[in-house]
Amino acid sequence: MGLIFRTDLAVLFPAMILLFAAANLSGAFVGTKRHGLSDTTPAALLGLLALLLGFSFSMVVSRFDNRRAIVLKEANAIGTAFLRAGAIQDPAATGIRKDLREYVDVRLEFYNAGADLDRIQKAIDRSGQLEKHFWAAAETVAQRNSTAVTGLLLSSLNEVIDVDAERVDALRNHLPENLFVLLIVVACCALFSLGVIEGWKGTYPWLWKFLLPMLMAIVFITLADLDRPRRGIFGVDQGSMIALKKTLDTY
Repeated sequence: MGLIFRTDLAVLFPAMILLFAAANLSGAFVGTKRHGLSDTTPAALLGLLALLLGFSFSMVVSRFDNRRAIVLKEANAIGTAFLRAGAIQDPAATGIRKDLREYVDVRLEFYNAGADLDRIQKAIDRSGQLEKHFWAAAETVAQRNSTAVTGLLLSSLNEVIDVDAERVDALRNHLPENLFVLLIVVACCALFSLGVIEGWKGTYPWLWKFLLPMLMAIVFITLADLDRPRRGIFGVDQGSMIALKKTLDTY
């Protein structure tokens, strides 16, 4: 994980406001001394920034939607495996159901761990242990009684394991930090050039000098927040997994 991803939004937001405001004010100061820029420079840089932001938001929203889809996919896979295990009259199948109940709790802990890397790793390790345990039990069931239902159980448990890998991969799949840094650099250049032009003209209100950097920082923070749904405003809804837990507790 990069520095920007690890930094808390409460620190990142004011830091970005100060950075953008500094770029804007320094441009205004330079503009009062000399011009040297085309009036189209700010528009060109802001256009480039808009293009990069559109590309970045497309990437981030796609990843965010994928994380939400994986939660539903995993809940459905676990629920299907649980029901199929109940259709087999074997003590090992009963053990599989018990493991799947705990597995749901571990998957919820995986998300509730937030940015705590130790809790995340413990949840990942425990998930792996449970997967080995219920897969070994499924192999035992298949050896004792190889039927179509047993085959379906093995298929559904295999999907549970596959979705686990997808979810862990989605956790580590973020917007490249180099791209985020590039966005910040382009934004600073755009604000600096805008400050130069308006500083030279002497028509740049002080309120706008701080309002524009703040609006820019809000856009960047929204981008960063969407890219790390474990903390912040935009979280991945775990409703399907919570509903599954309540359903399994009734059996």
